[in-house]
Amino acid sequence: MCIRDRNKVKILLENYNDFFRLFIHENKVFYSKTKHLKAERIAKIQSSSLEDEWKNFLQAEIHLQWALVHLKMEDNFAAFQSTRQALELLESNKVNYPNFKYTYKSLGILHAILSTIPESFTWATKLMGLSGTIKEAKLELDVFLQFAESEDHMMLDEAIAAKAFMLAYLENKSVEAYQYLSKRMVEVDPNPLMTFIHARIAMRAGYNDATINVIQSLPIDSRKKLPFLEYLLGIAKLQKLDDGADSYFLNYVSTFHGSSYIKEAYQKLAWNALIKGNVIKFEKYRALCITKGSAVTDEDKQAQAEANRGVAMHPALIQARLLSDGNYAILAEKKLIAQESSILSDPKFRLEYFYRLARIYQLQKNKKKALENFERSIREDPTMKSFMSCNALLQMGIMFEEVQDIAQARKFYKLVLDRSPDQYARSLHQKAKAGLLRLK
Repeated sequence: MCIRDRNKVKILLENYNDFFRLFIHENKVFYSKTKHLKAERIAKIQSSSLEDEWKNFLQAEIHLQWALVHLKMEDNFAAFQSTRQALELLESNKVNYPNFKYTYKSLGILHAILSTIPESFTWATKLMGLSGTIKEAKLELDVFLQFAESEDHMMLDEAIAAKAFMLAYLENKSVEAYQYLSKRMVEVDPNPLMTFIHARIAMRAGYNDATINVIQSLPIDSRKKLPFLEYLLGIAKLQKLDDGADSYFLNYVSTFHGSSYIKEAYQKLAWNALIKGNVIKFEKYRALCITKGSAVTDEDKQAQAEANRGVAMHPALIQARLLSDGNYAILAEKKLIAQESSILSDPKFRLEYFYRLARIYQLQKNKKKALENFERSIREDPTMKSFMSCNALLQMGIMFEEVQDIAQARKFYKLVLDRSPDQYARSLHQKAKAGLLRLK
């Protein structure tokens, strides 16, 4: 790096360290003790002898990292304020120092995040003048990648991870994302963070066995540095109905001192108990799902809502759901069809039966049967409140997008945004919004 005052770059590394500790471990006491450091670090950079383009970039990086931490800690106003400050600095760099490539890495990430801000936060983004599109995010990130790959830059891994997430979650190209990331992981030293990203993308692409292999290839001592890997391994194991899944969820809830995904971990422990016919354990874990963790993520909200309702659950539907999520479509279909008469004889299970069957046929690339069963599940939900019927609309939009039927795809994505499901609303709306942006 051609920087006159290299010591000031250490400030960014210190901030990175705090960012990972806060974002991964969610320690609110540590957050209260360290959040004042943001302003102190910004002030040191501003008073340094760095070139202006470096001053702007380093400040923007710190603002961007703290925006994500603020959001994690539910300090939404501070998050949007930091985002706006980062965006202003980066856009100034883009105009005044267009050949300064580092700007494009952060701008790409920032514009990708802003492109799918949930509907509930659009008032804040409009008020603060925040906007971004997937198209500009891709172009900007590619500018930095071309530069960083030629120099084997220290920020290359971050950019590679960002592009993989963009492909998988914003462009719905999860298999391409997995292939892109896997090629580059060969050159990356194994570490908990990149292992997490690799495993997350593998799971998103439907490579459940690969998810397990990726995580288990990391030494146990390294895995302990990122407790979320235990949770993710538990999910992957449960999705193939592995009897040993419980141990990973129990490791997660006992070693992770934050609150995210605690409720979902207990939900999955309850599901596994019900599958095994252990009603006592099922009720124990259902009660813990209600009292432990916090309902901030969509997954935790859904887990708590399910536990609070105490609704009856059919073991075959749970098994089919898990196997489908793990991309074991043939086995999932067999489990479901074998219990068809007992499931359909009870009205409260009909919607989920058709929805799960549709998801299975979607995995099998049987478009006709998938659409038929998605439509049946929608008809079973006259109140339009179930997340399953809402996701049926989303999946139909995705299927029509895949065959370039733009009008039908747009129609179903808009129908998703017209609904307010009782679970996963933010996530479903975000995905529908991303779909509409892709169609532009």
